[in-house]
Amino acid sequence: MKLRRNIILLVIIASVLAAVYMRPQAKNAGYRFYFQKICKLDSSGAEKRVEKLYETQKHREAANLAEKLLIAFPGNARLKKLRGLSLYFSGAHLEGAKYLFPLLENREEDVQLVQNIAATLFEERYFPDVVTLLTKVSPGKDPALNFYLGASLIETGNIRSALAHLEKSEARGSNNSDVYYYLGRAHEKLGDERTAVIQYRQALSINRFHRDAKKALIALYIKQGNFTEAERILRGRLQPIE
Repeated sequence: MKLRRNIILLVIIASVLAAVYMRPQAKNAGYRFYFQKICKLDSSGAEKRVEKLYETQKHREAANLAEKLLIAFPGNARLKKLRGLSLYFSGAHLEGAKYLFPLLENREEDVQLVQNIAATLFEERYFPDVVTLLTKVSPGKDPALNFYLGASLIETGNIRSALAHLEKSEARGSNNSDVYYYLGRAHEKLGDERTAVIQYRQALSINRFHRDAKKALIALYIKQGNFTEAERILRGRLQPIE
């Protein structure tokens, strides 16, 4: 009797495991059969269906359809890119950005998209992903892309490489307070405190509410024993550099 109960229990467990394991496979097989045999779609036809939704700005529908079609046509690079774009423009910026960045190439038509994705990843603090993206797709002379790469390199500990990109961003006309804040961080980490002070102060002259630059400058003045200047910055009394 005990042996019989054990056999029944093993059969039940095996049945449950088989159902769990086979459910995704059965679902995927169903999508392939439906799209390829019933809808008579080939890879090109699948792209056109998603493109139609994407071009009419039905981004969420396009993303969902592309996800299903990629089960039937897993090697279709255009479908993958359309899914990433659709996710991004449907409001799922981070999900779309992370989906897209391995697919981007150094092509002229991708420049604006690269900027958007780099900005999204940077704002969400995915600094290693920004470095990966902008190592694959060169920032060139673009001031924004050089900033994102330089700042992300600082956040991942590569200070000397970061400085070159931040200086390139500044040289190309960037007047972003964040550029000067990160330049200050780079010089401070490299031991050049005098230049770091100048850069932090420049960031605050552009944006007096830049909390990170203010905090960094106060900490640096305290470290130097310059408590008078630290108090002035704390009180918001930024004086011109002589």
